[in-house]
Amino acid sequence: MNINKPNTTHFSTFEPGQAKALAQASYKIGQVLNATVLTNSHQGRVAIRIGNMQLSASTNIALQQNTPLELKVAQLQPRLQLQILHPGGGNPLPEAMLKMLPQQTSLAPLLAELAFQAQAKQPATVPAPLQAALKKLIAALPTRQNIRQADGLQRAVAQSGLFLEAKLAAAAGGQHPQLATDLKSLLLRYLGTLRQSRFEPAATRPATRPSAQAPTLASGPVSAEVPPPLRGRLPQPQPQASPVAPAATGAIETHHPALLKQLEGALARIGLHQVATAENFNEGQNLWQLEIPVRQGNAVEIVALTIERETARNSADTEDEDAWSVNLSLDLPNLGSLQSRISMDKQGLSTTFWTRSRNNLSLIEKRLPELRRNLELHGLEINQCKCIDGQQPTAPAAKADGSLIDYLI
Repeated sequence: MNINKPNTTHFSTFEPGQAKALAQASYKIGQVLNATVLTNSHQGRVAIRIGNMQLSASTNIALQQNTPLELKVAQLQPRLQLQILHPGGGNPLPEAMLKMLPQQTSLAPLLAELAFQAQAKQPATVPAPLQAALKKLIAALPTRQNIRQADGLQRAVAQSGLFLEAKLAAAAGGQHPQLATDLKSLLLRYLGTLRQSRFEPAATRPATRPSAQAPTLASGPVSAEVPPPLRGRLPQPQPQASPVAPAATGAIETHHPALLKQLEGALARIGLHQVATAENFNEGQNLWQLEIPVRQGNAVEIVALTIERETARNSADTEDEDAWSVNLSLDLPNLGSLQSRISMDKQGLSTTFWTRSRNNLSLIEKRLPELRRNLELHGLEINQCKCIDGQQPTAPAAKADGSLIDYLI
């Protein structure tokens, strides 16, 4: 069933004979009903109970088993349509998303400016705790060299900020997760330190000359340039960011309000990835959405990716089979935007690149045989390795044999 309105659930009968029972229920438009969720929603479907009737519903929000619902009758014909008024227990994800959407900004411009500030000589008016928090933040950013290695890429994913709350829960349970280099944790610490910092008023400081060593911080968010990372959306290329034109020394204190806003926007973007990932798992989909900021000198690049695990359930006497897919998106100065989808299961690995540049298409096609050889040297069976002129389709193509997983770069 199609869902046309947010927070609206369309019901069809769950058991034989329930259509007649619904017809006899004599519901009225605007009537409020109490219901209980019988199963976790999965792929847009959920089972609920209203009175002594069990119904199957199609819905566009995640619902948990045993959740009580208040439902208003919105439509009777041609099919009963009910609107969720108050999900019992509350689902905080939509509310959190609505709060973060207008705040979210790209991490790249902010981190590029801060990377420069971390190396530039700061005036004595910048508090030492703020300088220390800044240096820890920038030192934790992975480099291109780091993510070229499997263990480095694994660390970058783990420290992307996506898993901070899970780490905190693990720490509360007596485990010892790596928190000191988690990106979200470091951004929160820097933001908190900045809010507590007290700068000497400009009127009491001696005038300073413009310095080529101090870039100015961007004055506002760039969310209009970077689409928000919503559930079901493929990662989009983001251009490399570098420090902007030089300004007066003491840029951190001079642009204090703008810096606060950008930090809040960066944290909101990480939060949107967390919301999208949580919604995926609530719907029974093992799909992580995240971004990795990569430092290249004073510039910062964004590696945007999704990682999905699909499990094929086999018979009791055979093991279940896992298949993995990764979508990756980059925008590099010498290549421009590049997307890739890599799929891997027991039958082998398939890789597809997309580029909108004919020059890049030719360059990548020339290097594909080398990529294939290197992958085969690592013991991988290669099913497909190709590059396509254009942009990756919005919806991943269906797997031809039902077994391949896609990976996007």
